[in-house]
Amino acid sequence: MTHNKMGIEIVEEYDNGDGTHTLVFDVSDEFKEWFKRAQGLKRWSTVRFQNTVNEVMSQMSLKNIKKPIDNSIESCVQEYEEEIELYQTYGGD
Repeated sequence: MTHNKMGIEIVEEYDNGDGTHTLVFDVSDEFKEWFKRAQGLKRWSTVRFQNTVNEVMSQMSLKNIKKPIDNSIESCVQEYEEEIELYQTYGGD
């Protein structure tokens, strides 16, 4: 198995059928050593790795979702402001 520069690779992905996915990672020994140092661990912790991946993926999802939501809200506000302007121009309060 070849690894990318970080020594981590997704080798399988399962659709859980409920809108979630399960990812299977292959990590190099170098990555494990780096992760242990970064997390202040004496030994590899699969649970810590899973929790960290879940947190990172959640943050990535929020960033990817937030931009379109922000754009949609901005678009709605702009349309609303245009309607108010038209209403006031053509006989509104």
